[in-house]
Amino acid sequence: DKSAPAESIEKFVKKHSAGKLKVHRKSSSVRDGWDKSAVKELASSQWEDFLKKDKHIIVEFYSPTCEHCKAFEPKFGQVAELFNMHFSKHVAVARIDGTKNEVPGIEVSRFPSVFVLENGWKSMPKEVGRSNFQKSSKKLARVLMRMLALKDPTEKEEKMKAARNMHREL
Repeated sequence: DKSAPAESIEKFVKKHSAGKLKVHRKSSSVRDGWDKSAVKELASSQWEDFLKKDKHIIVEFYSPTCEHCKAFEPKFGQVAELFNMHFSKHVAVARIDGTKNEVPGIEVSRFPSVFVLENGWKSMPKEVGRSNFQKSSKKLARVLMRMLALKDPTEKEEKMKAARNMHREL
């Protein structure tokens, strides 16, 4: 019966049009201790649940063999520590191995790539400009704070320090 393949195709098209097909995406297995550091090491299978935290998300996509990614890792970790210390109730920082994981709605064209998502998926992901990767971790953190409209908690401290230094010079 030659109608069977036609019926299968018709069912497939109807499911596709209705958005009822499950999309298969690459996903590595969830790592033991994935949530034990300031930077959460995610697999794409965890992505949807991670977004439900109703927090701003800063996520780095990396390749384990990329030299730029390896050089950027300590800086990203320092930024994560700062956000964890000052904004843990409002911001979550994660990284995803982009060679083994795909995330819906984010197109990664090179490594490392960093994206900011305000309140999970409540806004379009914003890619952090690569020129910011060359900045110090403190300056990179400030760029991310501005992108998320967060006040820099160290700004007041630095102004007070500058005022004290100026007072000493007088």
